Amino acid sequence: MAHPWPSQISLCHSCDNDNAFTQSTLLPSATQSAALLAVLRTNCGHSQTAAMRAVIAAAPAELARYSEELARLDTISEPIVAGRKALQKLYDECVCVVRAPVRQLPNEILVEIFSFCRDADTSPTVTLEPVALHHWEHAATAELRRVAGGALVSLAQVCAKWHRVVLGTPQLWSCITLDLRCWTLPVETMRAGARHGQMIQLLKAALARGQQTPLTMQVSGVGEFHPHALEVLALSARRWRHVSLAMDCAMLKNLSPVAGNLPLLETFMIQPLSEDEEVLADVISGPLAVAASLPLAQLQRCGYDGVCPEDLPALLSAMAQLPPASEFRAQLHLEAIRAVLPLDLPAIESQIGALDIELMKDQNDDSYHALGALFEAITLLQMQRLTIFGMPQVGLHNQLCWPHPAAQALFARSGSRRTLRTLCIPDVVITEAELLECLAELPALEYLFISDHPSLAAASNVPHLLITDSLLEALTPSLANPADCLLPRLKIVEFRTLGRFSDSALLDFVGGRLTLRDKAGFECAVLWFPGHPRKPDVLTTNYLETWTVEEGLLFICREFDPNEDQ
Repeated sequence: MAHPWPSQISLCHSCDNDNAFTQSTLLPSATQSAALLAVLRTNCGHSQTAAMRAVIAAAPAELARYSEELARLDTISEPIVAGRKALQKLYDECVCVVRAPVRQLPNEILVEIFSFCRDADTSPTVTLEPVALHHWEHAATAELRRVAGGALVSLAQVCAKWHRVVLGTPQLWSCITLDLRCWTLPVETMRAGARHGQMIQLLKAALARGQQTPLTMQVSGVGEFHPHALEVLALSARRWRHVSLAMDCAMLKNLSPVAGNLPLLETFMIQPLSEDEEVLADVISGPLAVAASLPLAQLQRCGYDGVCPEDLPALLSAMAQLPPASEFRAQLHLEAIRAVLPLDLPAIESQIGALDIELMKDQNDDSYHALGALFEAITLLQMQRLTIFGMPQVGLHNQLCWPHPAAQALFARSGSRRTLRTLCIPDVVITEAELLECLAELPALEYLFISDHPSLAAASNVPHLLITDSLLEALTPSLANPADCLLPRLKIVEFRTLGRFSDSALLDFVGGRLTLRDKAGFECAVLWFPGHPRKPDVLTTNYLETWTVEEGLLFICREFDPNEDQ
């Protein structure tokens, strides 16, 4: 059998055999290896180990010759290996620079990503409290960074390309967020004046980078503050699209240059930060008129907090001027309204698409009279959404009374049979009979949110139960004629519940609704009150899981979380 090892190894292809390494004659052949294995398996004699003894005697010298040659070759190969390693590193770095996935992203995608980073910056705190002197430096530094661009400034420092994208994309500079409490110290100092001047210059730079892009602004301040920032913002009035102001309304006089100069304005929110009550009518006819001359006919969203009785006529007047499909939000101050009940409100007709009402400081049946008077005064010909919430109260559940006759008249007068898509009234106490009578007049409804109530008074333990087998059965399509049912277009229903219904009634309701939705699916949320867990049994759960896979059902069953669910 041929020897498996070459007799010589050439170490230089251009030197023939002059620079060759001679293999050891001791290297084993396949026959020798097999013979060695056979000897290991037998009780060998002295004659059989003679060849092995010769290998043992000669091998150390041969091994040393191999080691010497390898050491010589290592000396030669070390710089070659080091050179290759350095070249590989350079190659990898060049590939990373030129071909890195993030560098292949088009500028349009980078801009979208940068927009998320910009929006993640902390918004200013809306509060009546001024910044304490010992906290001013920290607050002012944070405000300085925000005015300069916040996360955008950090992104612009990553590389030249990102710098060009950040500073050269106007839409990234379309949001301005200011906390004006940090712009003026209670005691003026040279340091505070320098910081203020720096902020003004950064604000002007941010506005300039936005060029003519429509602006979204969120500005808050408390009490009297330096008006320079407002005056700078007013110079960009033609770009204002979405504006939220939280400040003493008296400061709005500093926005006088924007009057009649708001062609893009869609949203204008005012949150008065004053310990004194401010009357909406006075604000609209006074500083707000001077500051804005609001073009109500072009607004898409309009809202006001802390509405008192004297505010309601101005509120209704504004509602009447809003364009079709716009959203209107009002927070009614029931404690103040109670003192002047009954209300005498002017009748108005409006084209708004959504009415969101929040009632604060509810007592007894004040909400019934306040909502009733409001419903009697308005006709909403394009109303697609009606939402009524109570302001959360510590230790109490919101319990607003449903003005049923006034609501039915509103729905009939407004043509809600064809327009209303969303009815969200989880804080409203309504009887089953009243609810079913309402729903019978709202066949276009697609989303419904209703609720039980743990008690009808703070000192009472008697719950108000709405979500029961009786209601579920009334909302369940019949097998004989499923299309002839209440709410044939219902897509989403949310129940905030004490869990006083059976699994069979829930299963029949969900199954019946799925027959109407074909393969479009149906969403049902069972949100139990804390302390009243309500999970379906195993059999019901199995049915619901099967429908989730096969019928497109989305079923949610968990504890109600007021921070997420309203």
